Amino acid sequence: MPTVSILVPVYNEEQHLAACLDSLLQQTLPAREIIVLFDEGSTDASLSILQGYGNRIKLVRLPHSPISVALNKGIALASGDIVFYAEADTFFDKKTIERALPAFSAGDVGGVAILQEFKDANTFFGKLQNDYQRVRNQWFLDGREPLTWCYFYRKTVLDKLRGFDESLLQGEDQDLARQLRAAGYRILAIPGTLRWHAVSNSLSSPLSTLMTSFRTAYLHALQSFSPQRVALKMLFGALAIAGVAASLYTNSLLPLASVFFAAYLYFLGRLLPYHSMLSTISLSLIPGIALVKSLSYFLGYSWGSLSKLVFPRARHSRGM
Repeated sequence: MPTVSILVPVYNEEQHLAACLDSLLQQTLPAREIIVLFDEGSTDASLSILQGYGNRIKLVRLPHSPISVALNKGIALASGDIVFYAEADTFFDKKTIERALPAFSAGDVGGVAILQEFKDANTFFGKLQNDYQRVRNQWFLDGREPLTWCYFYRKTVLDKLRGFDESLLQGEDQDLARQLRAAGYRILAIPGTLRWHAVSNSLSSPLSTLMTSFRTAYLHALQSFSPQRVALKMLFGALAIAGVAASLYTNSLLPLASVFFAAYLYFLGRLLPYHSMLSTISLSLIPGIALVKSLSYFLGYSWGSLSKLVFPRARHSRGM
C-alpha cells in the first residue's frame, strides 16, 4: 500500500483548524506524516493551536505567500508516495485515505478527487447550496461535468509537473488538474461524501455569496486563468447588457425579462434529470441562484479585466 503525506496550509484558520487536524489524525489508514504549512502572516491563534499537537504533526513556518508557494514547499518536504492536499477549514471521513488509495493501483491515475458537502449549512440559503452541491457531485460521477480538481496526487506526477503554479492566487488545484490530464493522466472520483467544507460567510447569505463570486472572478481575470466556464458566463453577461439596452430603447421590460427567463430555463434544464434529488423549492430556486451568481461573476471578471488593462501590475495577496 502506498504511503501518504498530508499537506495542510494554514492562514488564519483558528475556527476550524483543530477539527480538521483531528479528522486527519483519526484516519483508519494513517498517513506517514501531516505537514502543516503555517503562514507567518497569520494574526489569529492558529499557531498556538498547532503547537498543542506536538510531534503528531510536522510544523513548517513560512513567510506570508500565496497558497501555491506553501504547497510547493510541502511537496518538496513530502516523503510519501501520495500527496493529500487538505484545506484547514475542511473535515474528512475517517476512511478517506483508505478509500482513496486503491484508485492509484492503475498506473495512469495521477489524481483522485473526493466529493464534498457543506457542514452545518443550517440556514435556508445554505441548505439550497448544499442541495446543489449534491447534484454537482452526481454530475461528476456521471461524467456530465469534468473533474477539474483533485486532492490526492501521485508524488512522482507532482515532481514531473513541478507542482502548483506559484503565480496563481485562485484555482491553483484546478490548474494543476488540467496539467495532469494534459500530461495523459486520469483523475478518478470516489463515490460518496468524504469531505465536508465548513460553512463560511460566503455561504451564509445571498449577498455574501455574490460578493465572493465577484471577488473570485476579479482574481481570475487578473491572473488570466479561470477554472470556470468563463465563455458561458461572459455570454450571459453580454446578453443581459443587450437586454437592458433593448428594454431602454423599447421602454419595455420584455427584452430583459426574456434574457433572464432563457437563462433560468438553461439552468433548470441541467437540473431536471436529477429532480429526484431535490425538493420542489430547491428545484425552482437553485436555477435563479445560479443565474445571479453567473451575472456577479461576469461583473467581477469584467472589472478584473479592465483593471488589468489600466493597472497592468494589479495584484492581490493571499488573505485579502
